[in-house]
Amino acid sequence: KSHLAIVQRVNNEGEGDPFYEVLGIVTLEDIIEEIIKSEILDETDLYTDNRKKQRVPHRERRRHDFSLFKLSDSEIRVKISPQLLLATHRFMATEVEPFKSLYLSEKILLRLLKHPNVIQELKFDERNKKAPEHYLYQRSRPVDYFVLLLQGKVEVEVGKEGLRFENGAFTYYGVPAIMTTACSDNDVRKVGSLAGSSVFRMYLSNPFLVFPTMALPQPTLGT
Repeated sequence: KSHLAIVQRVNNEGEGDPFYEVLGIVTLEDIIEEIIKSEILDETDLYTDNRKKQRVPHRERRRHDFSLFKLSDSEIRVKISPQLLLATHRFMATEVEPFKSLYLSEKILLRLLKHPNVIQELKFDERNKKAPEHYLYQRSRPVDYFVLLLQGKVEVEVGKEGLRFENGAFTYYGVPAIMTTACSDNDVRKVGSLAGSSVFRMYLSNPFLVFPTMALPQPTLGT
């Protein structure tokens, strides 16, 4: 196994048999950077000063205090890794509107993530698939919380036709519930091991985030 993959395409131009043409490489770091929407800086990265056109020594680069993402036993009931906490923090700060820096500072967001009741774990019982606790959201039942799936998967049933599909990690639901009063048309039931959820059936036994409405400031729109 390797953390490196070669990107290829089939070249069938001209005469002769088609062959694989190497376009480049992709690393696990590249994938993680796309997920967290941020650049990972390490000791092997080289940077050039925009003005002097000279390489910037490592000692002059800004150092980040990632010890903030190390959790104490008293902070979170459901244990997740510092790496997952960091990825969650970056994802929410860049991708989920109510949690962006325009409305919420990154330090406050981190404090919210560390709150003992925010990260929760649901376990799916195969012998009792339709148990009420397996549903994160149900049709025509108003809620006042936001859910972000950290691990596992959920099954979502939407519309009068009852269309179903599955969603996995880093999908989220309930943004209108923490911004305005809203009702959902959808149903969700947990179906295994998961962290998050609509009518949903969840397949879970993994952590997810739950934010009640009162935990967040209400975003305002300028004119």
